Amino acid sequence: MIKNIYLLCTIVILFNSCGSSAKLDKSKLIGSWRLSEVVTVDEESSVIDEEGVTGIESLSKGTIVHFFPDSSYTELKGYKTNYGKWSFLKKRRLKYGDMELEITGYEQDQAVSSLTFSIYNDNSTNTELRFIEEALKVKDYKMDPFYSDNNRWRQKPQKKETNEEIRSRLLNYLLHYAYLLNASLERNETVFSFEHSKGLIKVFQGGIGAIKKNRISKLWINCFYDEADAMKAYYLFSSYLGKDGVYKGESTGDWVKDDYVILMALYSEIKKKGKADKERFTEQDS
Repeated sequence: MIKNIYLLCTIVILFNSCGSSAKLDKSKLIGSWRLSEVVTVDEESSVIDEEGVTGIESLSKGTIVHFFPDSSYTELKGYKTNYGKWSFLKKRRLKYGDMELEITGYEQDQAVSSLTFSIYNDNSTNTELRFIEEALKVKDYKMDPFYSDNNRWRQKPQKKETNEEIRSRLLNYLLHYAYLLNASLERNETVFSFEHSKGLIKVFQGGIGAIKKNRISKLWINCFYDEADAMKAYYLFSSYLGKDGVYKGESTGDWVKDDYVILMALYSEIKKKGKADKERFTEQDS
């Protein structure tokens, strides 16, 4: 539970971003925030321990929290995601489950926004968490690549899946990947990363392909019940590519924009075929 405390505190900071007298503004919360610093202070000796304290080891630098307008959040730690809801109670207070938390600070300038909050522990220590704004919100939050509906493919099933279920998992992954490209376009990002979403897709200038089987991320494979199910998705995806292994489209010179359009076209084609995909699940030689 402590792992998620900072999510709630973060929200209240943003609501009160312009000072204690400022009107609460939920829009300041919406976006993505990266945990950049965890500092624990012993209140009796004033000793600062940057290693943290027992009970919050799960709070690690690099954790990203995405906040959405419908009061949902996604916590991203590498490839793993957690989802939940928050509710605002009153000034500087937020409720999550049975926890009520108080915000300690928020700063904003032209270059970057940051937020901090404290976790008070039973052993007379205070843990301070600092978040830096990771990315701006997209126009339609339901098209944010890390919105929960766009990450159903990450949820490992408890049993072998049917071909239709595997196809649905693949489609959700393709949509997530397309939204990564679209978000990059909206944010005018000059640096693009697939770090948290590596799988079977290979992007080209004006085309989408499949990477070699032996280079598929194990993290992606582990989202399926077993490797055999993951390979079914791989062969289905590959069967829709051209003879040269690339699904192509028109080129405007902007590869991110082009590949977003191409990937959405590929997504629509696979979705439309539905039951006709039965034969495409047959294993093929690469």
